[in-house]
Order: sequence, then structure tokens, then C-alpha cells
Amino acid sequence: MKKVICLTAIMFSIFLFSGCSGSSLEADAKKLADITCRSQKMSMEIISKSRSLDMNFVSETNKLAADAAILSQELKDKYKDPEEAQKFSVTYLKALSDCQ
Repeated sequence: MKKVICLTAIMFSIFLFSGCSGSSLEADAKKLADITCRSQKMSMEIISKSRSLDMNFVSETNKLAADAAILSQELKDKYKDPEEAQKFSVTYLKALSDCQ
């Protein structure tokens, strides 16, 4: 559970200071928001369950964390311009607000 929450915070921090270019800004922000949203929902499910989780759920959680780490590294390398980083952050936060 701590890994998923920590990963979400790390991803947000990375993209807050990252840039983005071209028309892929919105697609990348949505992709990151989707993975973050799924991560948050899984974290809430872990917190709310009093019984032990099945192996499929644990496996899915681990795969999500791995996918998020890969995406995070790719986008960190891709986006470096400060102006685009701000645009990305705004777009990401808007897409994340649609998650609820």
C-alpha cells in the first residue's frame, strides 16, 4: 500500500517539474492520470479491505507499479522544457480531476 501511494506522489512530483512537447501533451497527461487514478483506487481498496487480498489483485497492483515506473522514466526523459512542464502539470491535474 505504501508503495502505491509513494509511487503516486513520486510520479506527480516528476511531472510537475517535467516538460512536454507537441500534441502528445494531452495524451501523455491523460495516460499518466489514468494510471495514477487506477493506483489511487487500488490503494483505497487495499485500505478498505479487512480480509487478505487475493493473488490476482496483488499481481495487478505490482504490474501497475511497474508500468507506472516505466512510464515515469520515459516521460522524465522526454519532457524537460519548464514552460511545457507547467502546461503538462495543468493538463495532468485536469485529467486527474476527471478520475473521481
